[in-house]
Amino acid sequence: MNFRNLPQVAISVLCLGLTTAAFAATCPGSIVTVNLTSPSGSGTYSVPVHFDATASSSAGASITGYAVYTNQWSDIPFAEGEPVYLNGVATLNAWVVLPETVSGGALSQSVFVRAWDADGNCGDTATLAITASGADIPNSFPSGDQQWTNTENDEENSDSGNGAGWWDCGTTTCAGGTINGTASFAFGQSPELNSNPSIEFSLTGASGADALYWYKVPTIGQQDSMQNFVWDFYFYLAANDTEANTEALEFDLFQAVDGYKYMIGTQCNYYPKGGGSPIWNTWDGTSGIWVPAVRNTETDNNPTGTAISCGPFSTGTWHHLQYYLQRTKADSTYPVGRILYGSVSVDGSPTVWNISAPAVSSNWGDVLGFQHQLDIHSGTITLQEWADEDDLTAWPQD
Repeated sequence: MNFRNLPQVAISVLCLGLTTAAFAATCPGSIVTVNLTSPSGSGTYSVPVHFDATASSSAGASITGYAVYTNQWSDIPFAEGEPVYLNGVATLNAWVVLPETVSGGALSQSVFVRAWDADGNCGDTATLAITASGADIPNSFPSGDQQWTNTENDEENSDSGNGAGWWDCGTTTCAGGTINGTASFAFGQSPELNSNPSIEFSLTGASGADALYWYKVPTIGQQDSMQNFVWDFYFYLAANDTEANTEALEFDLFQAVDGYKYMIGTQCNYYPKGGGSPIWNTWDGTSGIWVPAVRNTETDNNPTGTAISCGPFSTGTWHHLQYYLQRTKADSTYPVGRILYGSVSVDGSPTVWNISAPAVSSNWGDVLGFQHQLDIHSGTITLQEWADEDDLTAWPQD
């Protein structure tokens, strides 16, 4: 892959500031009352956990935001004392990534929700004893969601790659790699997952050639409020797309808002640096490099721990990928928010990633979309990938 500040949430230091010692402390007074209906109580929950709450202020002021806290700050990519979830709206209806262990195991933690009103008063729920264990992909969405389904049939494109719809490139300046390749795509193709035809991505070239295929949702620049994403699709590899011939399979979701780019990049790297079995990489936009996808750590150029394994993906069959991804609200540590890789499901087997990365400044116009990429490892060959039911659901930070 080669590829003005966001408004901050106005929240008083009183309502957000917590230290380890003060985790169990409640807000002063009892002006704001929080009614938490999900989770229903202490217990074991898969991640992300669905939080649903309303609040009221006896002072008559409107409720203006919520935060979710856990005492397991050391296991998550947040500054100590920062909430794991933050919004700036009147209700809480959110899927929240609570931490598991760095190896993906169950993690017991103390969790509570805080709400505040327009006057700066705040209130907390009782502290719940929650064990985060296992993973899910969200399957219900708050009001205000948008869905783009069967994008593999969307033939709308214009403006030399700047408009909505599908586009491709095979040059080193666009797709990366070390030599140019020939990229193409075609609609109405088979194999197909069902009666709905697929889209075919094709790359012809030699070792070091890459090809990028991207989709921009319509209408360009009108999805800036979207901060939660479920990307759900199937892909099928041709017989040539073996481990011997393929360097990596890449799948990315991207958004640009107000001069900042949120490139949520993933690739199944068949040839990781230093050797070994294929691993997932995530994109470090600050350094412009791929790094191992290590759970519960920031995405930087020196992550520690065991990378998440992947592939190699078998050819001649359909594979199912599902991503839950977030662009988080601004907070005191990340003034323009950050990228959060929540949970990822491969062929029906979900895992919690909980990997964070900063946004980077960009001259891109406001946009939302996703992309597939093919990379050749060896030989002069043609790689082919088909995608079907390539769907994206997005919603604001409710």
